[in-house]
Amino acid sequence: MENASNIFYFEKSVTGKGDINNLLAHEIAHQWFGNSASENDWHHIWLSEGFATYFTQVYNEFTNGKVRAEEMRKEARQSVIKFNKKTAGPVVNPTITDYTMLLSPQVYERGGWVLHMLRKEIGEDAFWNGIRNYYKTYQNSNALSSDLQRIMEQASGKKLDGFFQQWLYVAEIPVMKASWVMDKKGNSVEITVEQVQPGLSFDFSLEIGLVNEKGDVSINTVRITQKTQKVTFSGSDKIQKIILDPQINLLFEEMIKN
Repeated sequence: MENASNIFYFEKSVTGKGDINNLLAHEIAHQWFGNSASENDWHHIWLSEGFATYFTQVYNEFTNGKVRAEEMRKEARQSVIKFNKKTAGPVVNPTITDYTMLLSPQVYERGGWVLHMLRKEIGEDAFWNGIRNYYKTYQNSNALSSDLQRIMEQASGKKLDGFFQQWLYVAEIPVMKASWVMDKKGNSVEITVEQVQPGLSFDFSLEIGLVNEKGDVSINTVRITQKTQKVTFSGSDKIQKIILDPQINLLFEEMIKN
């Protein structure tokens, strides 16, 4: 049970086998984010649960390695996709009046994804400086998502209106499909990326892995700003296939195009 000053764990939870390390990391993170720096409105509860979810992934990143953190983000992405198909809604959803309904993958896993994508958007130094400043500013106090945005804008020197709007206040997530063709000489590949979700066209950085005949993967990052966008990469290797987001850094659903 989570209390503001003391966490109660279930009896016999500590076995010496490390099988509840993720639970411990999640609840320990709450001592900073959620119980000290807390949301000022329940509809912004991702500032508690999204933070604790993401910092559990960060704990794994530093203790179990990059691959384990990628696996956790992939699992979290599938949880969001599955939940959104049944109950679509934004992370910050003021239409919910039964506050128990706020506790869903939209604030846990999707909230954690917002923080990871923010980290990739503004860079390591700006992100961690922003996290420290956010906590320092709102320690033993309350904040809204707009407060986090302001702190992160100060840390990065970037306007983040579009980022926070599309990832926190829009029900949909990007749904993408991609196709590609090599030129006749095999010197370049043209990739067409389509966003097929209804409504909003998302703006994000997308990593595309190019797999050559030897199985080697080269990763290229492009900025996607349109519903349909073409990008071209040149090189001497003949491409056998492409992989969208090979390092699991983007929250999206991929549709396979035959």
